[in-house]
Amino acid sequence: MFQPDLVFRAAQAADGRSLARVLRKNDRRELACSHAGQEIADCLERFICESYQSVCLIYRGEVAALAGICVQTMLSPSACVWLLTGRNIERCPFSFVRLAKRQLRRWLDLYPVLENEFDSRYCAAGKLIVRLGGEITGRKTQHHGICFLHFVFRRSKWEEL
Repeated sequence: MFQPDLVFRAAQAADGRSLARVLRKNDRRELACSHAGQEIADCLERFICESYQSVCLIYRGEVAALAGICVQTMLSPSACVWLLTGRNIERCPFSFVRLAKRQLRRWLDLYPVLENEFDSRYCAAGKLIVRLGGEITGRKTQHHGICFLHFVFRRSKWEEL
């Protein structure tokens, strides 16, 4: 039976535990600062369950990335967007970026502003945000003594929709 190398689907709570086992070092470090004292697998599972929408990228049978959006209220003009990656994400970088851009467009159709913060030490995260069309605003916050930078994705010309 044919098994595709890449599967993109809605995330399930168990995907959080799967990703926790293969989470990249900088993603793990970022979570350890922003959610100190919490078990990584529990965090990921909770992110999925509390998200309005969440997605999972599976590469060759292993969870390679999870992403989602959380909203305060359904009528809110903005949502919190999150993305965490596993070790296999580097084996499918072009597909990953293409799928991430497509999913961001879908979420921007729902919410004109998607935002969050990332660990300023995680340079690859900042580069990915810019590559996906996001803007690093320069606003800074501290989590357990580590500087986090605010970023935002905006729907272009959303007022015309």
